[in-house]
Amino acid sequence: ILGGNTSSSDFPILNGSLSAYTGSQKGWLAKFNSEDELLWSTYVGGSSDFDGISDLVVNSAGEIFIVGGTQSTDLGTEGTYQESMLDPGIGSSYIAKYDQNGFPIWFSYISDDGSPSIEEIALSHDETSVYVIGTSGGELPFSNSNHQPENGGGSFDAILFSFDSEAGTLDWGTYYGGDGS
Repeated sequence: ILGGNTSSSDFPILNGSLSAYTGSQKGWLAKFNSEDELLWSTYVGGSSDFDGISDLVVNSAGEIFIVGGTQSTDLGTEGTYQESMLDPGIGSSYIAKYDQNGFPIWFSYISDDGSPSIEEIALSHDETSVYVIGTSGGELPFSNSNHQPENGGGSFDAILFSFDSEAGTLDWGTYYGGDGS
């Protein structure tokens, strides 16, 4: 499984869940077999000018978890951590889960008033949790932070999240930082 970003409207899409290119940048996912043949590929994103992928991880069932940034307001899935973007004017980060054939299972925004940036993703050993890390200068809605529930006072603090890998709900989230950036 590969993923990235493109500004090409003629990117090679095969059996994709999203085949229409809109805007100026879209994320993409693609799967190849061991003979170097493209099995499927899809754009990732919504109706905005910008959707991108920062990182991805694949579980043992072949499901794909991705993080990135977006300006699309039509991605959120009901029942996830954030079903809608908190401030559509500044964009948002997101976490999403795709099935082994490149079709979305769920999308959750990771959104605040400071446009957080999510850069890395990892799975727990038992694959029940998905961890993400990034930075934020705003106030994120954590209902269950055991470490640092608020920004330490600098421009940006690190942010850490644990999501339920099946549902896209928040297990926990925390800031990690001091009074400087």
